[in-house]
Amino acid sequence: MKSIEKRINAFGYLDELIEGYEASSGANFINERRLPNLLAIKNILDTLLEILFPGVSGSRDITSDNLVFVIGDLLSTVRSELRDQIAMAFKHQCNEKECGHTLCDDKADTAADTLLGRLPAIRRSSRRMWQQPMRGIPQQPQKRRWSSATPGCGPLPSTGYHMNSTSSGYPSYPG
Repeated sequence: MKSIEKRINAFGYLDELIEGYEASSGANFINERRLPNLLAIKNILDTLLEILFPGVSGSRDITSDNLVFVIGDLLSTVRSELRDQIAMAFKHQCNEKECGHTLCDDKADTAADTLLGRLPAIRRSSRRMWQQPMRGIPQQPQKRRWSSATPGCGPLPSTGYHMNSTSSGYPSYPG
């Protein structure tokens, strides 16, 4: 008998938690989806990378014959996804009583179109960067540093330029 009572009372804190959720409704997102989704943002960034550098992911067969269709499809998809995530961010900051979220949706449309409208300039800028890959990287003499890459292998020389791998799989450079 005590074991049954013990199991029932094991979640005695459940009622207190539920009451706390109801008392502080601004600190939780029950029955709402108001925060941008991290995975969706990553997918948007991957799609933008594919738009800026067609074929970089290897996920699509891109030729000069189908380029306009592939990029058009990617732009359509990314605009919709980007707009939805931006709208969620605006709605998260919004005072629902005053807005009704129509203003948030309008602002999200404008923000998405503004960003996508900058893609040609971003592409031109990045093309110049790739044509001069070492420009802007200081070529100063570096003190030789030693780091141990693998236990038991001893120290390995380091030049001071390290390529860090990010969780997305794309390299990032300190700077």
